[in-house]
Amino acid sequence: MFDIRKIVSVATVFLLAGISITGAAEAQATVSFPNRICNIRDYGAAGARLTPETAAFQKAIDDCTAKGGGTVEVPRGWYFSGPLFLKSNIRFDLAKYAVVQFATDPTLYGTTEHPVSPEGKNADFALVNIRDAENVAITGEGTLDGQGNVWWEWMRTYWRESEAAHSGAANQRQKVTRPRLLLAVNVKNLLLDGVTFANAPSFHVVLNNTDGVTIRKTSILSPAPSPNTDAIDPGNSHNILIEDNVISCGDDIVAIKGNGFDPKYPDAAVSDIVIRNNKIYAGHGISIGSGTSGGIRRVLVENNEFFGSLHGFRIKTRRGYGGEVSDIVIRNNTMQDVQNVLTISSYFQYAPLDLNAAKHELETGGMMILDLMYPPENEKARPFVANQTPDIHDITIDGLAATGAEAAGIVFGLPEREIANVVMNNVHIEAKSGLIVRNATVSATDTQIISTNGKNVVLQRHGIFKVVK
Repeated sequence: MFDIRKIVSVATVFLLAGISITGAAEAQATVSFPNRICNIRDYGAAGARLTPETAAFQKAIDDCTAKGGGTVEVPRGWYFSGPLFLKSNIRFDLAKYAVVQFATDPTLYGTTEHPVSPEGKNADFALVNIRDAENVAITGEGTLDGQGNVWWEWMRTYWRESEAAHSGAANQRQKVTRPRLLLAVNVKNLLLDGVTFANAPSFHVVLNNTDGVTIRKTSILSPAPSPNTDAIDPGNSHNILIEDNVISCGDDIVAIKGNGFDPKYPDAAVSDIVIRNNKIYAGHGISIGSGTSGGIRRVLVENNEFFGSLHGFRIKTRRGYGGEVSDIVIRNNTMQDVQNVLTISSYFQYAPLDLNAAKHELETGGMMILDLMYPPENEKARPFVANQTPDIHDITIDGLAATGAEAAGIVFGLPEREIANVVMNNVHIEAKSGLIVRNATVSATDTQIISTNGKNVVLQRHGIFKVVK
């Protein structure tokens, strides 16, 4: 723990050195704060448990900002709050046994219980908001609790009563109006250290247009069936370090998204992401996509441990949302009892929530793996469109041990743009079903894929699996 009664200076720097990622760069956050303490108790917060204390929290944040910044201190206690807005030069420190629970009244976040259209809309505000700011931190051993169970049941009710239950396309499009737990937009130098983020209404930590972020030694926790509760979503962001966290949630562990070409970053809308030394339990894997139209490059995923996750590692994108994904290194990871170890796919389409409704698509030659649908292997090529057609290449998997899996996974490219240069080295996967390769080229050295229920590697149309000695 930092001594908050002294000047707080935290610098986190990680250099991608000696790794085969083109144009390796630093992933870092650097923050420092004046020796000023603004204790929320001094601004009227009493830990009243059931009475909203939003005004006291925000007054402490605003006053500390006006005085030049410092630490907003949340002592041990149980607090109840509406949405909060952090500012530049603020460290929000939660003491051990401090719990902030957030109100579930949708009007506080600019939304309603039900979507306003089949597409829906995201809430205007998150539970914790950081916008157009720099030099911000959330630290300590306390908990930010989104009380998501209320929101999740609204989501499930909508699913049961809507077309989304019967159509995978509808399920893909709809968005129920739930706020994020933490939303950072246009933020530079952000540190999240030690805190527990729990039970988000939807995604837990969302980073949009950020640069220089460290997420370290946090716990990000929600039940496995909680709908769409991604843990960490960096979108159109750069220089992100995610290390030494414990994560268990109801959707993607990390979902890296690059939506739309960014002229400020013509090389790639997302780059230089390091994800290492994390313990991962429930969740849908460390993912790239589904939006990749702006380009995603230089991602390192190393030394992570997976236990019982639905997915391990995924690149998931699709026509209309695709772009270039390259220079991805997945190194020295272990997986136990992960259902689906590896997905590298230019198709991302949900199956209907009502699985009986999927029968028609399967009868036409499609394939369903877990909750996703894939077309027949003889699908015709379509025109290639820049920043829309997925273009996946130069993916290295170096050191992977996976046991107890249901499926080794898939590498599925498009007929109009095959996946190129997937390299496996020192990979050992034990699963009930083997690796399926379609419209893609995989080279393997010192690699064992062991299937107990069929072929170890299944080659479909234009699928190549080369064993290199």
